[in-house]
This record gives sequence, structure tokens and C-alpha cells, in this order.
Amino acid sequence: MATVFQLRGFPFLKKYMRLNIFKLIQLVFLILCSIFLLRWIVFPLLYELVINFVYIFVMQRCANGDLMWRHISSEYTESKRIKEVILHCIPAVPEKQSPIGWIVPVLEPSLSEPYLQLPVNQTFKEHVVILSPLRDASKRIKHFSEQLSKINYPHQLVSIYFGEEGSTDDTLEVATQMATKLKQDYGFRNTKVFKLPIKGNSSNRKTRHFPSKQIERRSHLAKARNLLTKFALKDEEWVLWIDSDVGQFRPDIIQQFLFSNKDVMVASALVSKVDLGYFKTYGVFDRNTRRLHTEDGGRSQYSTYVNDLKAEGREAKVDLVGACMLMIKADCLRKGLVFPEEPYMPNGVMVEFEGLESEGLAQLAKGMGFEVYGLPFLEIYHQYDPDRKENWILNFLYLIYISQ
Repeated sequence: MATVFQLRGFPFLKKYMRLNIFKLIQLVFLILCSIFLLRWIVFPLLYELVINFVYIFVMQRCANGDLMWRHISSEYTESKRIKEVILHCIPAVPEKQSPIGWIVPVLEPSLSEPYLQLPVNQTFKEHVVILSPLRDASKRIKHFSEQLSKINYPHQLVSIYFGEEGSTDDTLEVATQMATKLKQDYGFRNTKVFKLPIKGNSSNRKTRHFPSKQIERRSHLAKARNLLTKFALKDEEWVLWIDSDVGQFRPDIIQQFLFSNKDVMVASALVSKVDLGYFKTYGVFDRNTRRLHTEDGGRSQYSTYVNDLKAEGREAKVDLVGACMLMIKADCLRKGLVFPEEPYMPNGVMVEFEGLESEGLAQLAKGMGFEVYGLPFLEIYHQYDPDRKENWILNFLYLIYISQ
């Protein structure tokens, strides 16, 4: 006999007074499915729709010679109608938050490469130490090591040290193997893996971007970086921080930093938004590296990401930095520059966790009189981050739109 519910006190529900329990379960299931559909499909689709159409709007303004950019062209081939969308102009620095969100226009190489050309006869002889913190990174270390091996700066001048802590996989073992390979097969000066004696940081790959995790996570990262610096830094003139999930960078990346020769420098870290082979868009990955704009009273009004500062040339001053690829003069560290483990907020214009780790380091560096710069044209590419899933359907519709 079916279980029933008796609903009383609602005259307008008389015909529903006797509900079968199975129908009620079906109703609850339908509600849950609707919530899932809205949360994980409809809302992301709407978000991507807005972002893409804003991008289309900005591109059209460029095509009309309006404001930010001048014109756009597409390359055509016999086999592929559109090879890539290219903006033939350098964007002006926006006077407010970029209207295209985190989408980054692809510049024609003839425009970007002149900012990255190095003098033919210039040579560098400084010693560089590359540092990278590792945690649950065993699946990424091989690819990362391959990228390191392609660096064309003299390997005998470069040391590479990994700092492992808190891994639940075989990161330590794999990293040790890769460190040995980098020294024996590629001739790097020194390589080693340090087991960092620190604990804490309950965040993981899924929760690491949650605001509630930032103070704990960034404080822990600051401790790891400071400890790795203490263990690894010897007689080198430069320290280059590279995260293990950076997927691609130029072979002359070290020379690019050395040529700019600022106290603290950071590359522009991008991530593939959509890649259909003949159509690509990129987005900002490192949203920590930016310039703060403040209004009277010292409160932050808006930020400009480093990729939006190309109009200022090869180097552009920034207030905060990320650590995807961060170059620091070793003497700055010897003089007391560290990654703050407690919030460092001299101006009181940021949220608390922005005074920690790399962002805090930038603020501390400026307070110590050091130069802090972003290199807008020096673009590196982060591996696809599953925490930032993109909607390929709408990007494909966008491709169809621009191909008309």
C-alpha cells in the first residue's frame, strides 16, 4: 500500500491533498536537476555569452577606428578559411577596468616582437637560480622539466631547485628523478629537491581559489618560498621563480628578464581560452600582477592587468605581482625583501590576503625603494586550469559569427 501525506489547512490545494511518496521524490529530483542545470550549464552559458559579445563589440570598435584600436584582419588559406584573428594595433591603456574582461587580444608578431628583440652581440654572464615550489605536482613535473631543459641561457650558469611540501602523491620521487636528469643530461650548474619542513594549508586544487582559503593558502606559500630561498640561494645574482604548472615560455626567457634589468620583474601569464587550431583566444591567468588606481582618500578604485599596459612599452610599473614567473635581484632578498607571511598593507587599500606572498612582496619592495615592473610583451602560457572551465560551445558560435 502506497505511503501518503495528508496536507491540511490549504483549501486551494485540495486536489493535491493526497500525494504519493514516489511522486514527491520525483518532484524533489526534478528540482535538484533544475538547480544543477541553472548552476552548471545555464549561468555559465550566459556568462560566456556576455563576455564574448562584449569582445565582439570591442573588436567592432577597433574595426571602425574607434577609441582603443584601429583595425582587425583575418588570415585566409585554401584549407582553412580563418587561421587566426589578429589585432593589428597595440591597445591603449584603458582608463578604467578593461571592457573585455580577461580576454587578451592576439597581437600580430610584427608588432610584439620588436619589443622582445635583444641586441645581437650582447651576452650575459650572471648566475641565475630557478626556484619552484611543488605540491601534488607529479603529473606536471616531466613537462615542466622539458620546458626548463629548452632554456637557451648557458646551463652552466643556472641552478634549479624544487621545494616539495605536503604532497599526497609521489611528487618528491618524481621531482628527484627530474632534478638528476636536468643536471646529468642538460648540464645545469646545480639541481636539487628540498623537502620543506612546514605543515598546514588545507586547500587543494579544487578549493585553492576560494576567498575563504586565501589567507591560509598564501601565508603557507610565503613560508614555503622564504624557506626555499634560504636553502637554495648561494652566490647567484638573480632568482627566477617559475610555477610548475606554467606550460610554455620562450627559450630566451632569462635573457629577456636580464635585458630589462629591474629589481622585481614579472611576465604576463596567459591561459588558452579556446583553441580550435585555426582560431585562438587567450585570457589572463595571473590576475595578481596589476597596477592599482586609487581615488582621493587612498581607496582602490580599479586595477589594470599587466597585459593591458602594452602601450607603455617593454616595461610598465605595477603595484602588485604574481609568482607564475617572477624575477628578483638576489641582492634585494639579501637586503631583507621577503614574501610576507603576515598581511603587509602599508596603504590599507587592499583586501587582507592581497598583502601576503607575492602581492605583499611587491608592496614591500616598493617600500624598500626597489623597482617593480611588469613586462607586458613577455607572455608565458599557463597549463589549462580545470578550476577555470571554459564554454567551448559559445566560443564556437563566436567563431561562426566572425566568419560571416
